[in-house]
Amino acid sequence: MSFASLMSSCADQKEFLRETQSIRGLIANQALRISALEQEVRDGFRVALCRPEIRQLLEDVRSECSPLTDPKDTASRKAAEPAMCETKKIHPAVMSADPEHKGRFLKFMTLLRHEAIYIRKTAKEISQLRRERLEKFASMPVLKSTVILIVAHPLSPSKEVDAKIEALRRAKMIASKIGDHNPNITDDKIAIWIYSFPVGKEDIDNPVDLPGAGEVNDLASSVWVFRADC
Repeated sequence: MSFASLMSSCADQKEFLRETQSIRGLIANQALRISALEQEVRDGFRVALCRPEIRQLLEDVRSECSPLTDPKDTASRKAAEPAMCETKKIHPAVMSADPEHKGRFLKFMTLLRHEAIYIRKTAKEISQLRRERLEKFASMPVLKSTVILIVAHPLSPSKEVDAKIEALRRAKMIASKIGDHNPNITDDKIAIWIYSFPVGKEDIDNPVDLPGAGEVNDLASSVWVFRADC
């Protein structure tokens, strides 16, 4: 190869390197812009899909109820369970979030996408209709901000502790069914509330949320599942 050809080849290589660096710079800038746009979209979804009082309620309860495992502990993350909270820590936040300040939990929470499931004490399965509805509920795309809130109303057996244990059993059963149907709904996206909230027919606006044929007719046997994109 002649000296002139060698110099020309070196110049071509330098030009190629400059163009490559320029393209890499453009790609990096585009990646930053895309990331910023994704964040704007997520923020937009949060505003559109999560009312301020719901967001405040979830944040207030989160501050009071610690997760069962440390989310920073990668060694135990696989064994983590959904975070859980009980009535005495939930109720003040509900009273504050309720626009009427009457603690009518279902009146404002059922504005979210939700399902009501009625489970007899010690039952290990739910009705076919409720299962189909729950599977449809679980199949929705999961956003980064999605929270699945499972609220079990404790029944009233002879001992209060037994009521909490049974409510937690029912809530975990529903959480397991949701996770089995949609593996993207991991335990860190689920919160369980064992909450003794007012529940009567006057609090339930949608007839499909009332017990159906063959279901236990006790409204306190209900487990409510809410989706909040907060």
